[in-house]
Parts: sequence; C-alpha cells; structure tokens
Amino acid sequence: MNAMFVGTFDPFNYGHLDIVNRASEYFDVVYILIVPDNTKQNEISLDDRRDIIKSYFVDRRDIFIDVVPGTLGDYAYRNSITVSIRGIRSIDDVNTELSLFDSNQLHNQELDTFMLPAKKEFTYISSTKCKKLIKQHCDISKFVNLYTKNKCEVILNKQLLIGVTGSCNLINYNLCKELSNTYTDIIHISITDIIKDICNSSEPYALLLKDKLRRLLGNSIVNGMSVDIDVLMELTNNELIVIQELFRIPIQVMLNDAITKATNTKLSIMLISNNIINSNKLSYYINNNYLHIYAKDQLCQSNIDHDLDYIRSKIIDGSSGCIIDIDTDTIDINVIYKSIKSKILHST
Repeated sequence: MNAMFVGTFDPFNYGHLDIVNRASEYFDVVYILIVPDNTKQNEISLDDRRDIIKSYFVDRRDIFIDVVPGTLGDYAYRNSITVSIRGIRSIDDVNTELSLFDSNQLHNQELDTFMLPAKKEFTYISSTKCKKLIKQHCDISKFVNLYTKNKCEVILNKQLLIGVTGSCNLINYNLCKELSNTYTDIIHISITDIIKDICNSSEPYALLLKDKLRRLLGNSIVNGMSVDIDVLMELTNNELIVIQELFRIPIQVMLNDAITKATNTKLSIMLISNNIINSNKLSYYINNNYLHIYAKDQLCQSNIDHDLDYIRSKIIDGSSGCIIDIDTDTIDINVIYKSIKSKILHST
C-alpha cells in the first residue's frame, strides 16, 4: 500500500521527518509531495526544497520525493496511492484535516486519510519558525539537519560560512586577510580578534575571564589589562582548547553579532579563522565546512594528522560539510577561491 505526505515543506524539518519515519512503518512506499502554495510566501525554490528533503533520506528506497503542480487526486490515482498522511499538532489541525478529507473525497473516493499526532518535542516546530531562526543565526540543531541550515543560510541570508583552521595560526590569519582583500565577496571574521576584543574589554565579564586566563596560562598572554595578540597567535592547540572552554559563550555571542552585521544582498563567503575553530564546538556554525591549511616544516608537521583527525571526529551530522586541505608550500589564492566555489558552494 502506498501513501503520500503532502506539504510546501519550506523547509522540511525534523517534525516532518518524524511523521514520515513513523508512517513508513505502515506503508510500502511513502511519497513526499511538494506542492506550490500561492497563499504562502515561499522563499525556497521547489528544486531546493526537493534537495533538502533528499538529504534526510539517503539510500531510502521506501521514500519517493516529487513536486506536484497539478491535482493531487489525479497524482494519487496514477501512482496507486490510497492514503494521505497528515501530521496533527493541535485540535485545530484535526478540524482542518476533517474538512480536507471531505474535499478529497470529491476528487478521489478511494483516497483515505491517516492522521499521526506530532510527538511532544515536535509540536512547536514549524517551517516558518525555522526560517525566522535561521535569519537570526540561532542554533536550530533541534529543528533541521545541517545540510538544511547550510543551504538556507545561502538562500535566505546570502552567506556561506567556512571555518579556516590548521597547525599554523598566523598563516591562516594572513591568508584569510589576503583573500578578503582580493575578492569583494569574501569576508574575514577572526576568532583570534574576537578573543582579543574580549580580553581588551573593561566589562566585568571580561575582567573575570582575563583573571581566569592569567591563572591558567600565566602573564605571558595577559599583560595588565590587555592581551598580547602575537603570543595569542603562537599558542598550541592544547592552550587554545583551554581558552575556547573559557571563552565559549562570549565567542559565540560575538561571532553571531559579526555574522549578522556582515549580512549582504549578494552572496558573501565568510571565512572564520583561526585554529580555535576546530576545537571550540563551533563546527555547527560553519556547517562542517573547513579550509585546512598546513605547513610541512618540522614545527607544524607533527600536528597535521592529529589536526585532521580531530576535525573529522568533530564532524556533526554527516549530511553537510566539506574539507579542503591546503599546503602552505603551494598556496595560490586564486586556486583556493576556485576550490571554495567549486567544492564547498557546489555541495550546498
């Protein structure tokens, strides 16, 4: 027996996913049908919505995804679909579905309705809320997968976020500056600069953090009321991990502010450096997209394999992400720019 789950799915989210997965236990094939709706302000194209839905059902032969511009009753008849699956979040939804059932019977009397109540944790999720939170750069990991977040940031916010990491912090920083100075669509946001701004602040929270930092890593980093940026650039991974745990919340707040201020009408490629990006739980912000820059000198070589292993171990939600490895001996900013366009942007 075949069933269909119909909606605008602008975008598809975990609430939809739960309904489809539960319904698939009862039906041979579940057709997820995307329908245009002129009464709604759809901001994501039909093709992009289909791509997003596909990211949730890789290698699922019992799921079929299609766009239906015509009459659903006719589509159901041609594909031997006898049941319409509906998700129910409230008593109002029940009344709406009862009315739709009567309407569907006029077009196809063999089409029945299968109502599934939303689980408690999904009752508050809606596509409209997802888009609103994406535009505000909020954590929506409980709403959609990372591929959806990445794609919607490109579509809705005109932003492609990429983390720049590796064993040589200063090289990463300078490369990002060179790329942003060369290409108008690249914006560089430095985690190191954010830490510096926090450390140079006289706000009470910053003073408390600096005191903890001084006790953990000594006076070489914090000198009086300021931080030595050159010393910060030369910190080891272990020292950076100490800082990221200490500064995690203010880093995320200031990073979010920087990303919001950089919003543009055209697509912006946002390079977020530095070394700290691979170990401070910010993989979610950059959708697992990385430029991994390494040098073959003796100082950095011992960290290369560990660095890559660490990055890949932190990949959350394998539906999204791309890592581009760059050897400092062969750096060409034009090649890097083309790689970003062809590999990372193309994968969204």
